[in-house]
Amino acid sequence: MNPDSSALPLRKNGEIETRPLHVEEWLETLPYTDFQQTVAVLQSALAATHKLGMKPGTRLELLELYHRPYQYYLNLQIKAGAQLSSRQMETLQQQLQLMKQFAATLAMTARKALDESANRKTMWGQNKLPLSLVQHAITYLSHALIFTYLEYARPPRNVWKQLHSLYKFSADLGQHNQHVPLPEGGSATIEQTYSKIVLTQTVDPYHLPFGAIWEIYQQLGDWVEQTHIQPLQNTGSIQPDSRFVLDLASDMAPLPLAKFNTDKTSPEHYLLDASRLAALAGRHQNALENSQTNPELKLSSHSARSLLAHMTRAWGTPPKRYLPREDIQGLIQMTYGLNPTHFHINGGRDLLQQVNKPQQSVSADGLDVDGEDHLLHIESTSSNYATEQWEMVNQSAGGFALRKTSKPAQTVRVGELVGVRVTTGTEKHWCLGVIRWLMANTDQPGYQLGIQIIAQKAEPVAVRALQGSQADTQYQRAFLLKQSGDHTLVTGRGLYTKARSLELARGEKRHSLTSGRLLETAAGFEQFNIASR
Repeated sequence: MNPDSSALPLRKNGEIETRPLHVEEWLETLPYTDFQQTVAVLQSALAATHKLGMKPGTRLELLELYHRPYQYYLNLQIKAGAQLSSRQMETLQQQLQLMKQFAATLAMTARKALDESANRKTMWGQNKLPLSLVQHAITYLSHALIFTYLEYARPPRNVWKQLHSLYKFSADLGQHNQHVPLPEGGSATIEQTYSKIVLTQTVDPYHLPFGAIWEIYQQLGDWVEQTHIQPLQNTGSIQPDSRFVLDLASDMAPLPLAKFNTDKTSPEHYLLDASRLAALAGRHQNALENSQTNPELKLSSHSARSLLAHMTRAWGTPPKRYLPREDIQGLIQMTYGLNPTHFHINGGRDLLQQVNKPQQSVSADGLDVDGEDHLLHIESTSSNYATEQWEMVNQSAGGFALRKTSKPAQTVRVGELVGVRVTTGTEKHWCLGVIRWLMANTDQPGYQLGIQIIAQKAEPVAVRALQGSQADTQYQRAFLLKQSGDHTLVTGRGLYTKARSLELARGEKRHSLTSGRLLETAAGFEQFNIASR
């Protein structure tokens, strides 16, 4: 979006306004409820200052003024990111590009001031201004990278090269462990700010649900002091787990030491040791498993368990892949979300229409019944439950890698429940799956994603709580799975509490159940053990 020049703060000579007091007054007049227009104006106005020469201190002062509206919008993005429905998420994703450009322009402003001040000396001795500008530049580049990951896109070219060079600049000055004020308040060392984005990248953002990357990044603000960076040398005596190689002369993202060719070690290679961090995340994970909470944990309650498990694996000993992939061609039909998937696995029929008829008696019978006798055959003509075709890239025993060369009609997100059916070959039945990773192509429309099949045959059922809110005590769609002899339920988010009394509807029968252990909470569902009461 290119804003009207009349919206920009211009001086009488037509140049962009750079006097801090006047800029501050202009910022107070902007319509902040109009996100798209205001962010576009802010970004354009700040970019226009790059064409003008000024003292580095003045440019830093302008940078701090423009940071205020940026932080306001950033806080809104972070607060909303992990709590959105798929429809709301699509709206938020449309804002990511503008926020990414804004962050990149802020980083460019800091870098320009740094270049202007690098050789500047003062009569008072050492110039401390460069360290503050390095801190700002690394912070904004980190944010731009996170916005890219929220788009599930590949990092822009040269972003890692800039991050590495900024860290190296401070390290060459011997100032990388000096505390410097942060743009958002507080302080941190340059090494800690740099390590935060390095460690955020190592958790593999393409496997995270939308918005979760901000939670990890913010948590690392408290935990990053558990790590340290040192030159890479004597690798033969170093355990590879929890350690990541940084090539400060390249545009490469951090690489696990286990995947690095140590024969190519150079003075530009550094090593980040995250072993203490991995142990800390593991302790918090174990505490949650034992129902112990820590008020200092910044992760949201509904995602803390899964995110801690994700971090512990990423920073500890990542699991080796044990399911080989096989390249395969063909098409897959896919439906997104619990309700559409339930509809199709139930043979294109709406189960709730039957369940909400006058209730039958509650049965204490067991759940082990095979066959399709419990499918509820009520016709539905819902137009919201359409399917889409995806191309298969490869297949393993655990699922599929898929691609689509056009934008999906519905928003797809990591952690969403899906139904998949192979439309070529002999396989015809619907399977229950979960989107585990997602990658988008920003150059042209195109998506790739990974589906884990959690059940080859899932039984559509309905379930309700016997106590709780009005919404909880109404029947909702669910899937009954039998895995390793145990029964589990897959439901929408929010139904599960430990030892909750439930009623399960299967055909004409009702079963009294109790919820057991929570197995997984994802963006679009919960899965937990159940037992008959």
